[in-house]
Amino acid sequence: MIIYSNDAGVELILNQRPIKSGTSLIDNEYTTFIEVNVSGNTGYLFKSNTEDDPNVLIWSSNGAVFELTSKIESEQLLLIAESIKK
Repeated sequence: MIIYSNDAGVELILNQRPIKSGTSLIDNEYTTFIEVNVSGNTGYLFKSNTEDDPNVLIWSSNGAVFELTSKIESEQLLLIAESIKK
């Protein structure tokens, strides 16, 4: 797990794991789920319905699962995901 934080205290959490290990747990009560494209791979964006909960983007590439979690705008999460290289 890697946690990035800016001067305002906004965090971005990146998790990476092998595709055949672990699971991702998302609270779907306060999110809207949409399927997205991340560098040609199917991803799943869970957009928060509240300001208190983070957005979560999950996708897989080259045998790894990536998960980005942050309260930043979901469009920014997608841009960051596009820039990640395994």
